[in-house]
Amino acid sequence: MVLLLSVFSLSLGYEATLEHFQQWAFDHGKAYESDSVRAMRTMVWLDNAEFVRQKNAENNGASFKLNKFADMTHEEYKALLSPITEDAITRATEDMIALSLPPWVDIPKKMDWRDNKAVTPVKNQGTCGSCYSFSTTGALEGACAIKTGKLVSFSEQQIMDCSWQYGNNGCNGGMFDRAFYYIMEQGGIDTEASYPYTMKESHTCKYDAKNKGGQVTNFYYVNQGDESALTAVLALKGPVAIAINAGQRSFQFYNGGVYDDPGCDQSLNHGVLAVGYGTDADSGKDYFLVKNSWGTEWGLDGFIKMRRNKDNQCGIATYPSIPEC
Repeated sequence: MVLLLSVFSLSLGYEATLEHFQQWAFDHGKAYESDSVRAMRTMVWLDNAEFVRQKNAENNGASFKLNKFADMTHEEYKALLSPITEDAITRATEDMIALSLPPWVDIPKKMDWRDNKAVTPVKNQGTCGSCYSFSTTGALEGACAIKTGKLVSFSEQQIMDCSWQYGNNGCNGGMFDRAFYYIMEQGGIDTEASYPYTMKESHTCKYDAKNKGGQVTNFYYVNQGDESALTAVLALKGPVAIAINAGQRSFQFYNGGVYDDPGCDQSLNHGVLAVGYGTDADSGKDYFLVKNSWGTEWGLDGFIKMRRNKDNQCGIATYPSIPEC
């Protein structure tokens, strides 16, 4: 094993030793059930280290690092995502009104709803495929904060436990628009504090109206595929629930800068929250500011700047939806 590590260290162009892997494993609380598994994960980690080195060497305005996903193969990483089919998008939107704003409406050059206290701290979905519930709560938290002046964290667990009949599937994926519809019909959503996240799905709904923190009075789709419309709605309405393609290996190890991967197509597989937009001072690239649900260790303290005005890269404007509180 030491010999293999030495060979790989030469190919990396910088030192990547057994000690470095051990430190990474310790920092991320990794425990492996056998020496053979640890050896296999070490080799995966080294392969990912070489990928990260190559991506950083490209110097395209984004940076990458060996994060909590570094001992996972790319196939294992992609298995954490929940593909959204085109049929599901078509069926969901065919009866809904698309929201767009007139082109003569002036909007600011940048927006960050964190500055307006409309974005709760970054959360962590863990190994459960519940991203849709986090984009749902994030959009509704923003809408209610803008309406009431009070920022309250809402319950993802309620959405997971209670919206099965609306087509959501607990830890196996779902859609934020279905969750909006569930909350609207239910009459409210509990606070995070009263109905906390467990990282496990349940078919037992524990919603209690006494702990209601917010509600959905209506929800709208932003004009599909229209980045200008998404920018305008973000500027004037608030945070928007969106679906993206997070399946690229580069996305797996994103650390900072504007994420700009021309190979990132519109195959949607991950629900997130658009909370702003702007133009990066260093690269000059337009971006959408997106809140993820993978904890603060990933990306820019849990956020990512995704390329804007680049042919709907990663499908970022394909399926946006925003609720009213």
